[in-house]
Amino acid sequence: MNHPLDALREAQAPYTARDELASTALLIRDSARNAGAAPMLEVFDADANRRDAWRTVPEAEVLEAASGEQALQRRAAAQPQLDLILVDPYDLVDRPAAALEPSLPGGEGAVLLLYAYNKSPRGGGFERAYRSFRRRLERRIDRGRRAILGSVPSDAVLPRAFHEVILIAPRAFVDAVKDEACDATRRLARHLQDSGSFEEIDER
Repeated sequence: MNHPLDALREAQAPYTARDELASTALLIRDSARNAGAAPMLEVFDADANRRDAWRTVPEAEVLEAASGEQALQRRAAAQPQLDLILVDPYDLVDRPAAALEPSLPGGEGAVLLLYAYNKSPRGGGFERAYRSFRRRLERRIDRGRRAILGSVPSDAVLPRAFHEVILIAPRAFVDAVKDEACDATRRLARHLQDSGSFEEIDER
């Protein structure tokens, strides 16, 4: 059986050969290219240096906005419809109203991919914040769409958080990809669990 990270390593190979690491958006662009599409990107990053780096990517238009939330709000009202909306902040759970709600409309056929850093294993307010995030998310999914969520521990030894990816898309799209997404996520989770589950301690 292949290693669960083989596909990621293969996608990153052109970049690691140059001592670089591609962002999620660049990997999605490359995947679209490999499928024969001609992707165009509209991007925003809170970091000014990263925004400048995006200006060197031929397919990318850097959105002028004060924040990612503002960029989402402006784009949600624009035409034509986007095929894919990627929302990739580390504070989505902490500020769901700001980042989540303006990204959800996106057009009837849009595919929405969200990254969430789930700190609920730390207890207390983290767990309550995550439950509030999930309730808000569930209320925003309309009848024409489905959502699937993949979750893996942030660390094999001391998993005090989870990396989560949420896909929200038309039902037919989700049905077409959910089995493969489920298999890949479970294989990665098992790999992380197994890597820290057993060890031999030798006498010194």
